[in-house]
Amino acid sequence: GSRAARARHEAWVEDCAARLVALLALDRFNDFASSRAVAPVVSSAAQCLAVVLQGAPARVVRAAAEGLAAMARWRGALGQGDGAAWRVRFAAAVALKFVL
Repeated sequence: GSRAARARHEAWVEDCAARLVALLALDRFNDFASSRAVAPVVSSAAQCLAVVLQGAPARVVRAAAEGLAAMARWRGALGQGDGAAWRVRFAAAVALKFVL
């Protein structure tokens, strides 16, 4: 019935949001073709996340916000340079711009 369909939809929304946050955290592609760097994957994923979260249950929105906040505070892992941590924080900032 409709209850089962709603549960499946909420599970799909939660899975989609989690995958988009993971993509934002893991993306390393920057395009330096012009005079400035462009991160097309980050921008697209952030926009998709914003759309997905519009109809998401509050717990999914909260979990995504917590993930983005953790990314914004990321200082890097052992063996990674400052550039990797900067990319993660930048992706969080772009996503927060679209989500908020």
